[in-house]
Amino acid sequence: MNKLLPFAKVLVTLKVVPLLFTTLAFAFLSPSSLTYLEKSKLSFISISTILHESESSSSCSSWSKISEYDVNSGSFFFIDTHSSPSSNKYDLTSPREWLEYCEKQNGMNSGAYTVIRCDFHLDEKCWRIWGKEFHLKRLQESFRCLSIHQRELTQQYQGITDDELVQKLPVRSALDSNTKIMNLLLDEAEKTIDRNKIILEEKEKGAAIVVMMLTLLWEPNHNLTGDSSKIRVRGHAFSTLKVSQVHDVGTTNTTNPNQPVQAVIGFLPSTTNSHIIAKNYNSSVVALPNRYQNFPQAKLSCWCRRRRLLEEIFKRDDVGDVILTKCSGGDNSQTSSSISTESVELLEGLTSNIFFVYPGRIIRTPPSSDVLGGYARQLILDCAVKCGYQVEVKSIPLKDSLSWKDVFLTSSIRLIVPVRAILLPSSSVDGNQHIQLKPFWEMMPDDKTNIHDNDAPAHDTLYKQVMKQNNDNYIHSS
Repeated sequence: MNKLLPFAKVLVTLKVVPLLFTTLAFAFLSPSSLTYLEKSKLSFISISTILHESESSSSCSSWSKISEYDVNSGSFFFIDTHSSPSSNKYDLTSPREWLEYCEKQNGMNSGAYTVIRCDFHLDEKCWRIWGKEFHLKRLQESFRCLSIHQRELTQQYQGITDDELVQKLPVRSALDSNTKIMNLLLDEAEKTIDRNKIILEEKEKGAAIVVMMLTLLWEPNHNLTGDSSKIRVRGHAFSTLKVSQVHDVGTTNTTNPNQPVQAVIGFLPSTTNSHIIAKNYNSSVVALPNRYQNFPQAKLSCWCRRRRLLEEIFKRDDVGDVILTKCSGGDNSQTSSSISTESVELLEGLTSNIFFVYPGRIIRTPPSSDVLGGYARQLILDCAVKCGYQVEVKSIPLKDSLSWKDVFLTSSIRLIVPVRAILLPSSSVDGNQHIQLKPFWEMMPDDKTNIHDNDAPAHDTLYKQVMKQNNDNYIHSS
């Protein structure tokens, strides 16, 4: 094979092989002639894929793979995200863009999904899966909400109750498909890790892990059978293939690898000119996208597309996340002409939950009726009491900012991310007609460099406790 690589590279450079194999791959994967084959029965590898895998075996470039399960034939297939010709403008190596592509492919019908952190321990040669049961339970609940909502839109299954509708869903079959897809992707990722020379060299330095982001998607099976009562199951795996050293997990030596970030409050001041939004962001939308009015407890793939306007308006290179808001006092219109700072409550990030530390070792996070209850959020709620904190699940008014001692974000992959500053949009614009962001809250200097555990910021203390509890996670080994 190595002797063929120089010749193959010439063909790839001349664009002969990619054209040939793209044509063949497209015919093979086209919906009209799609044949689902067991992994053991077929190994379809193009020369461009061989080149990619050969080069990645000696470097730490990122890796991704898609796996799908067909409920009709009961078999699997892989899609190489680097060579799939059907993605058009979407980068299928990105879990977020893959979800957007799936939504478009499914006629703009949303799906329910979840994102799971999987740590491959190099010394033990096994996977530790964070919160598997939590994620699968939430995936079922999200799909249940989606099915009930779609029943209302399509007028299908009239005359039966919501509970009867849910009973018709083939959840057990979807869960079985989940397990098979997870195992396939985990085993495929392990093979990639095993042949990566740089990873193997890092392994010799001590206990280390490689983190993989596993996304599971359930969709109403419209396109394949026309029967929305069936569930189409897909899986996407992504890893940067970077090695993280594990030092004395659960002790004072455990350090959070995530650097503090800035977050911006995602609301428009009452004096913001709506013409600026229309001109600069190609949108006439006055009401900003939100989640709390649209099934906040359900993790739906349409949010990947809907949140892009918020990112375009508020995200900058130095902004880690956008904090979603709502108005207190029952005014939930979220229009630029009605919001004032005094009425704003903070809810969650675009892809994270948020926690605020108040005097008296009180940790507060918004209620689950307004936000998606993430796995890392649940970890904090479980760990906080063990670390000597009092937990309050209640609203977070913006006017409480003088009381905040610490602020941090949580997500399934990064776990805990400290917030060093919160920015507030102003009514003025910069030279590019973009809304200016002004400092609103900053981490206290004393909270950045505490030495003693009792005086450490809450996010540090909680991170150590969370990592200590990691030993209880589900273990998968090939």
